[in-house]
Amino acid sequence: MFSAEESSSDLEKSGTLLRALAHLPMFPLPNVVLLPNTFLPLHVFEPRYRQMTKDVLEGDKLIAMAFQLGAEHEFDGPPPVSPIAGVGEVVLAQALPDGRYNLVLRGRARVRIERELPSATPYRIIQATQIPDDPPGSMVELLDAETSLRALTVGLADALPEGGESVKQVLAAQTTPA
Repeated sequence: MFSAEESSSDLEKSGTLLRALAHLPMFPLPNVVLLPNTFLPLHVFEPRYRQMTKDVLEGDKLIAMAFQLGAEHEFDGPPPVSPIAGVGEVVLAQALPDGRYNLVLRGRARVRIERELPSATPYRIIQATQIPDDPPGSMVELLDAETSLRALTVGLADALPEGGESVKQVLAAQTTPA
């Protein structure tokens, strides 16, 4: 089992993120979006993504999670992806005896995919540029937005048919608006 503790600012200070964006493994999935400061659990079972996971764990531990636009069988080549993707850092990895992996990614940045690179690997590689977060207008605006977001999230949790206690627990654990 692998666990990482480097923070987002540590990634930026060390240049790891910037270097990785020049040659970043991409994991396209339908209906999946990875945002900064969020966590994404993954179960990796396809051979090409097992290889990607192995390579990522031996490298900088960063993966671009791209929103896949359509099913693979609908296209002659690789399916298109959204031009904006999330970069996730593997913060937890469990290699299973049969070669599959359980991963947890932590969103570290939003990126714009500049181009897909030719690759000798079975998985796709991209070149991307980081999209910086917009700074908040003022602390008052930020606190107002956080209060609104928390109220909307509680309303959503209350509307869930099976109760939203887990959503409320996640919300309560958040210490920053991000």
